Order: sequence, then C-alpha cells, then structure tokens
Amino acid sequence: VEFLGGRKDIPQLLLAADLLLHPARKENTGTVILEAMVAGLPMIVSQVCGYAKHVSKSKAGVVVSEPFKSQEFEQKVADMLQTDKLQQWSENGLEYAESEDLYSMPEKAADIIEQQLQLKHAE
Repeated sequence: VEFLGGRKDIPQLLLAADLLLHPARKENTGTVILEAMVAGLPMIVSQVCGYAKHVSKSKAGVVVSEPFKSQEFEQKVADMLQTDKLQQWSENGLEYAESEDLYSMPEKAADIIEQQLQLKHAE
C-alpha cells in the first residue's frame, strides 16, 4: 500500500461535480459526505457511513439501507438522474451545512477517540 497524501484540489472537484455517489460497504464516518454537502452536491450514500444521518436529516439526497445491495443502489442512481429534486436537495444540503457545524465534526470525533485512548492507557 502506498499513501499518496492529500489533494489540494478537492473543493474544485466537488464544485465541478453534479452529485456524489458513495456506495461504501464499510466506512466509519464518510467525511466526503460532509464535504459534498458543503459544496451543495445532492448525494446517494450507503447507510453504513456514520455521517449518512446528515443526508437524511438535511434531505440532501438518498440513503440506501443496509445490507448493501448493488441493484438497489443502481436503481436509486437511475431514479435520482430522472428526478426534479436535485436542485432542492442541493439547496437543502447548503442550508443544513450553514446551520450545523459540519467542519468541526471530524475534529471532534478525533478528540473523542484520543480521550478514550488516554483513558484506556491510564487504567
């Protein structure tokens, strides 16, 4: 495995996209979901992602239930491409991103993990 490091052009890529498809089978958080929401992207994500709840709460797209079924995901993509809701989902995501402190969530999660590790090592 070779880690190539971060990319500096992610905001530009998100702004150039029409929607986010995130068919994760295993994902703790799914930070890309928050990034896409801040960029106003409508999205289809799998329920396994920790941040998928924000897609439901904001009504910024569709959350595909578990267990993951590729046929269901494909149908949701086809439905999404034919719907007139994309603009509304985009606006919903932007409004939600403004009202919630989305960018601090990954940092808060890391802080909680670090605190738990310190407690575990102190025992």
